[in-house]
Amino acid sequence: MRIPLPKTNQVSKERKAHPFPAQIGLQTLELMQASIFHSMVMDEAAGQRVRQERGVEEINGALLEAGLEKRLLDDGWAYLGKYKVLFERFVTQNVLIALRSQWDWYVRNLGRFILTALASECQEGEALSKSKENDLTKIGFKDIQTQLRILERCAGIAIDVPGFVREAIHEMSLVRNLGLHNRWEVDDFYIKNSRTEGWGVGEIRYFEVPELEEWHKALANLVNASWSPVAVRFKYAPDFELGS
Repeated sequence: MRIPLPKTNQVSKERKAHPFPAQIGLQTLELMQASIFHSMVMDEAAGQRVRQERGVEEINGALLEAGLEKRLLDDGWAYLGKYKVLFERFVTQNVLIALRSQWDWYVRNLGRFILTALASECQEGEALSKSKENDLTKIGFKDIQTQLRILERCAGIAIDVPGFVREAIHEMSLVRNLGLHNRWEVDDFYIKNSRTEGWGVGEIRYFEVPELEEWHKALANLVNASWSPVAVRFKYAPDFELGS
């Protein structure tokens, strides 16, 4: 199964901009919003189900019927209760991972497009700069601030992002790394690099919906600020598709 890119009216018939950056930008924004909404719906649905009369009993029955051993079922409920304070926040925490995943997909494909577009501009006998080729090929493995610098340098564009957006992205990246590598526990690296206060090493770096929404808006700002100048800069680049 493949997810087709959306059609977009962001690019005029006069070819003032290339359609591909707009398409991946639009789809990234849509999937970010869908990720948040999906988590809200699933969380509410799960809560409603558990609160229903005989809800837990029916859930247990379905799991046992699916092949789960009774011992593992009992252990599962016991561990959920033991670590309730952590799992209560899992829905919101995991949305952050999903949002960053959408950005990673976007910037990786934007880098691939720029790489192909630059290669098409090379005259016969010329070769693309090894530095640019290396940076664009590995852009998905860099932190967001470095990714933005790579896009600007390689494409010869300016990505206009307000300072408060960059600060939000910086904090979001630190928290996301805690989730990926340290089960959301604050470590020394976070303490040294975060501008927030009040956290101690070993504490769970939880966050509420308002902070998550701030990070969502910051990522959306980056998408909108980056696809447009790239699309205009390479408006005459060859047609490009996912997997090209």
